[in-house]
Amino acid sequence: MTRRESITWWGSGAVLLLFAVSGLIGALVKPAEAAKPWQVSVLSASTATDRPPLQRADAANRWLIVRAKVEVTGDSSASGLSSMVRLSGVDGLVKPEPGVVLLRDSTQIDRLHPGMPEEVVFAWEQAAATASPQQLTVQISGAQPVTVAVTAP
Repeated sequence: MTRRESITWWGSGAVLLLFAVSGLIGALVKPAEAAKPWQVSVLSASTATDRPPLQRADAANRWLIVRAKVEVTGDSSASGLSSMVRLSGVDGLVKPEPGVVLLRDSTQIDRLHPGMPEEVVFAWEQAAATASPQQLTVQISGAQPVTVAVTAP
């Protein structure tokens, strides 16, 4: 074997060894999962004809209400609360996004702050011509769906 062939052989072996080691390290090191910036716990579901300060588009319609405890777990305030929770499999919704009301003082909100858990109401307007559901499947962004029985108002 010539000196040139020997250098080529050792160089190729070193490159293959480098690829094997980097592949092994890559397989062992798992990337950190992106943490959700909030924690949502569904507490109850009900229907209502009135949910101040929200206003129905049609007085004959009803509200589908999901009460939840929401805590911002990230480092900054969370806005866009109406996009955090959706209902699936419900007919007759006027809009797919809910109105969001802070339970403690009945103010309409769109932002919560870290370290300050709050009970909020997510409210969807449902057309009166549609049957009121017996249960709701609540889809929380980044989590598994939760099915909850609808109680009488």
